[in-house]
Order: sequence, then C-alpha cells, then structure tokens
Amino acid sequence: MMKTQLLLIAPLIAPLTAAGIAALGRGRRGLQRVASTVALVVVTGAGTLLTLRAVPSGVVHTVIGSETALTGIALTADPFGAALVAAIGLLTTVAVTTTAGTGDDHHPLQHPLLLVLVGGACGSFVAGDLFNLFVMFEVVLIASYVLLVLHGGLRQFRAAAVYVIVNLVGTVLLLAGIAAVFAATGTVNLALLAERPTVAAGAMPGAALVLIAFTLKAGLLPFSGWLVVGYPATRRTTMALFAGTMTTVGMAALYRVALLAFGDAEVLRTAVLVVAVATALLTSLAALAAADHGRVLALLITTQVGFMALGFGLGTVAGIAAGVFFVLQDVLVKTAVVLAYRSCGEHHPPVIRGIVTASFAVLALSLVGFPPLAGFVGKALLVEAALEAGAVVAAAVALAASAMTLAALLPLWWHITGNRDGGGEGTARRLRPGACAAPAAVVAVAAVAVGIVPGWLLAIAGAAAEVLADPAGYAQEVLGP
Repeated sequence: MMKTQLLLIAPLIAPLTAAGIAALGRGRRGLQRVASTVALVVVTGAGTLLTLRAVPSGVVHTVIGSETALTGIALTADPFGAALVAAIGLLTTVAVTTTAGTGDDHHPLQHPLLLVLVGGACGSFVAGDLFNLFVMFEVVLIASYVLLVLHGGLRQFRAAAVYVIVNLVGTVLLLAGIAAVFAATGTVNLALLAERPTVAAGAMPGAALVLIAFTLKAGLLPFSGWLVVGYPATRRTTMALFAGTMTTVGMAALYRVALLAFGDAEVLRTAVLVVAVATALLTSLAALAAADHGRVLALLITTQVGFMALGFGLGTVAGIAAGVFFVLQDVLVKTAVVLAYRSCGEHHPPVIRGIVTASFAVLALSLVGFPPLAGFVGKALLVEAALEAGAVVAAAVALAASAMTLAALLPLWWHITGNRDGGGEGTARRLRPGACAAPAAVVAVAAVAVGIVPGWLLAIAGAAAEVLADPAGYAQEVLGP
C-alpha cells in the first residue's frame, strides 16, 4: 500500500519540491538544472512503473487522508493516465535539455515555473475526483500564465490577456459543472460517478458544463483562440513545452472523466465528435492561409487536438484505443517539431543544420501521418475505427486534414532549408550547436522506431481502452466488490 501511494504521489510531489528548491536557489542555474533533472527522472520513472503495473491490472489506486474514497483524496492511475505521466516526464526532459543548452533558462523563475506546470499536469493525470482535477488544472494554468509573460514584451502581454480571459471562462464553467454534478449525485469521486448513470441521476447539465470546460482547456473549436494567440508569443522552448502539455491536460481529462463518469451520455460524445471533426478540418485549412510561421505551428497543434478528440467522439473500444495511441505519440512529436523548427539557424555549422532539418522533416511527416512513422500508425487506427463505426465523414476529414497539414508545413520546411534563423530570438546566436540538434533528433528516431515497432504502445492503448470503455469495471476495481 505504501509503495502504491509513493508511486502515485511522486509525480506530483517531486516536481513541486524541486520547484521550491529551484526558487530558493534562484541565480544559481547549476542548482536549478540539477533539481529539474532529478525531478524529471522521478516523474518519468514513476510513470513508467505505474504503466507497468496498470497495464496488466487495469487501475492502480489509493486514498490519502482517509480509508474511504468518499472522504479522502483519491488517486487513480489507469494505463492512459500512467503512460501520460511518463510521456510528460520525457517531453519535459527534451524541453529542459534544450532550454539549458540554449541558455533560455537564464531567468531565475524559469525552472520553478516549469516544474510547477509539470507537477500540476501529472497531478491531473492521476486525480481520482473532479475537485482535485480542478485544483491541478489551476496549478497548471497559473504556471503557464507566468511563463507566457516571463520574458515580457507588449506582444506577450497582449497574448496573455486573451489566454487568461478564455481560460478563466473555462475555470468558471468547470467549477459550475462540478457543483452541478455534486448536487445531482452527491459525489465528485470518479469511481462513484462511474457506477451512477449520469442521465438517470439528473447530472446531464453539470456533465455538459464539465465537457465544455474540457474542450476549452484542450483547445478545440470554438475555443482555440487562446492557443493560437498565446503559443506563438512565447519563447521557443516554452512553446514546445506548452505544445506537449497544455492541450494534453484537457484531452486526458476528456477521456478519463467523460468516459468513466459520464459514459452513458452518448449525446455529449456525439457533440464532441462533431467539434473534433470541425477542429481538424478548419484549423488545418487556416494553417494553409496563415503567413506567420509561429501561427502556422499553433494552428497545426490545434489540428492535432482535433485528431486526439476523434477517438473519444467515436466512443467505441477501437476508437478509444486509437485515440489513446495517437495522444501518447503526438505529445512528444509536437514538442520536438517546435524545437526543431525554432532552435536552429544559419549561424550553426552545416552538420548541425543538416541534423536539425532532417529531424524536422521526419517529425513533420509523422505529424502529417506518413508511413512508417508513429503518426501514421495513430492516424491509420483512427481512420479504421471511424470507418468501423460508420463515421465516414470523420474518416474523410482526417485524410483531408492530413493532406492540408502537409501543405501547411512545406513553407516551414523551405524556410529552414534556406538556412534562415527559425527561432527569430535575440539569443539564437548564442546557442550551443548540440543543444538544437540532439533533443529533436532523439525524438525523430523514436518516431521512426514506434512506427516500425508499435506493439508495446498498442498494448498500452488497448489496455487503456478496456478500462475507459468499462466504467462499471473501473468502479468495482477502485471501490471493491
């Protein structure tokens, strides 16, 4: 029991503790980098161990502060949540490595805020009730607000205004929805909600508000403005971290909460399917028309969010498994695409430029869904699941959005192969050559490897789908017979 509790709280406690150490050691970048490295090793290790335990058993769970899930702090790691903890640890390691190598971590608050964001994200992946999920959301958002304006200029503050206002609306909607669900059912615990039909309990209005809040946090239409405006205004490594973390927090909540707690509300899933299809189609089309390359990247990140939500909207076991697979590979690929594009310019040696441009090509093709890369496997699974479910329009849109993603990425490819500075930041000429090449190259190799040998990730996705598609089984596992 104690080992289970340690595994479940470690991804939350380690980053927050390291954030405190990094804050106390401001001005000592060496100490801050060591604290971040140790915390991320703990997060990645705990996520990996949780995944290894959750895949065969279904759910790893504990209650802190009480003996019952009704009054204590419930922590639960299904295979999807556990794998996301490991993925966030890995993608943050990639971002921090680049941050340290490029000198983007010169601000004394960079490491503390980054660690707080990671702690909040990991906490949301293992939260076993709606209220603690809400708290973790706010931890993530507060850290992201400050990171957005940390290196402050007028552009950042303007972007932050949109970012803050839209997300505060989401916060109000989420809190109101949680209150309505609690009023109707008498609980906010996911396991208890899983055994109480949403429609019969009269919790549909609250469930609808909660889902709207999740779609806003994930960046689905019509709430994508905060992402498209905010992300391009940040620094290269911050945008990369946001790309892999922020929307993933909302998407994970959509899968874990909506499928388990509101699984019988099919009308809500259908609404999300429509929104997901519209998001993938319209944002990929907007990316074609965008002139600013930062805006193109932000729009394509939003397009990927549409693909992520497609599996949830289908609602079938195959659709959920495809969606989980797509999310897990996409969080790293999106992060590395941003790093590869924005971290290298003409001032670097030809060998380094060659590695970075090759990495960008591989990662961009994975984003498009080109075989034999990881993105191709994810999109192929989604299209197959859509066709099996009779959602022909969704399958067609997925193919069209992929084609438009490729067309939108071509100008970015021509830009970096033209030996121009992709980052456009004042610190670009002080980059260490290896800092812009190694992280993106490692992820590019991983994208190839996962595409060629996807079995292990498919096993995680399949195990996650079995849990998420069976709320009654989840409730029985957590609460006991």
